[in-house]
Amino acid sequence: MKIVEVPLPEDRLCEIAERIRRGETYESRPSGNLSWFDASRRGIWVVNRIRKALDSVRLETDPDFESAYIDSKITFKSINTVTVQPRRGWSGI
Repeated sequence: MKIVEVPLPEDRLCEIAERIRRGETYESRPSGNLSWFDASRRGIWVVNRIRKALDSVRLETDPDFESAYIDSKITFKSINTVTVQPRRGWSGI
């Protein structure tokens, strides 16, 4: 009997994050991503686990994996840190 080692979903996301940071793109389908988490539906617990895993490696999907059609393509993107700029004329007082 051959033992097949299946990577953890968090390990897969780390690999995807590295690829994206190197300038590559990565597309997937929500149905495939759910299978990484041993799920077939986007229940609240599964969605929360996926969001935490994505946040831990600073990734998001476009469109959002939760609202995208289950077999549509989604693209992984790096979450950029946003710098808030003060409004014009703001005196800071």
